Amino acid sequence: MSFQQHFFIRTPGASVYRSPEHKPGAFVDVGGTGDCGFRAIAAGLMEWYSMPVLTKGRNALLESFWVRFDVLFPAHAHQTAVLTPMQRLQQLKKRVPYHQLVVEIAYTLRQIAVDELCAYPDQYPGAFVGENEGTSPTMMRKMTTWIDESSLAALSNALHLPITVNVVEGAKSLPHRLQYNVDPGCPSVLIQLEKGHYVPYLRDPILPARPSLVPTIAPAKDDLAFDRNLPEILVMIAEDQKRMKDKFESIRETLETQLLLGPRQGGLSK
Repeated sequence: MSFQQHFFIRTPGASVYRSPEHKPGAFVDVGGTGDCGFRAIAAGLMEWYSMPVLTKGRNALLESFWVRFDVLFPAHAHQTAVLTPMQRLQQLKKRVPYHQLVVEIAYTLRQIAVDELCAYPDQYPGAFVGENEGTSPTMMRKMTTWIDESSLAALSNALHLPITVNVVEGAKSLPHRLQYNVDPGCPSVLIQLEKGHYVPYLRDPILPARPSLVPTIAPAKDDLAFDRNLPEILVMIAEDQKRMKDKFESIRETLETQLLLGPRQGGLSK
């Protein structure tokens, strides 16, 4: 996630425009300072959520997202309490400035991802070691804190949300993709990673005008947050890595013994 201070948005009351550089179906930069990945998913999610093919089972799929969104932004919950999740999203898109809604959804997604990282740190060690070493869950919850791609995997697993990441170098797409919970029968949220910066693919990319200030949000107290302290997390990761190492050594020793015994003594057959 890059540290760029830009965002295609519109200020309240400003008209939107369709950029001549982006025809329908394009990767659109929605900015982000440490949270470009979550913003990209948020923008893609709003469009993905509206696809007719996803009508069946869509509400249940993201039920936990709406529960968390209501906790963090209760004013929106009060205004849309009697609507279905799909109707809620449509109303929010009409009432809330696009840039603000993207950031609020991105912040909600971040909290869900950090919950998953804290619940199963041994499955996402990259979030806590290496470049991220020393970054506590409390810091990870801040919208300006960069988290590696482990956060996307965690978010996808927590919401059962299919996510595809195209990795590109310059104008040339690399031959591999990062895919999380992708189902051939269901479209995924598609984002692109280039030079450490994520952008979403939007099928109808209407770009709001640039603002002079990065949008700010005021989330409420999050009573649903699940955190572990960093030392506990690092111990869990170390224990899991030791288990994996011990298992590898056991398998290696077994194979070496079988090779030494040979086929006539119960070892490996030729």
